[in-house]
Amino acid sequence: MLAPPPVTPPPTVARRPRRVVPVSLLLGAVFLILVDLLSRTLDRPNEMPIGIFTAVLGAPFFLWLLRSQSGAVR
Repeated sequence: MLAPPPVTPPPTVARRPRRVVPVSLLLGAVFLILVDLLSRTLDRPNEMPIGIFTAVLGAPFFLWLLRSQSGAVR
């Protein structure tokens, strides 16, 4: 069984297996660029670690993803 991609693509893309990986890569790159911009501009003279923002934004999504996938495994 394959694990879900780190960034879940929209359901219309997920139906086409050839597009799941490229779309996941693109969404992950866009997410990291936006989080990097946020970490650089939130506290302007200082830079905050990007890991703080990825954890704060990614952990709730990951927990939601686990909960939604747990019913599908049964």
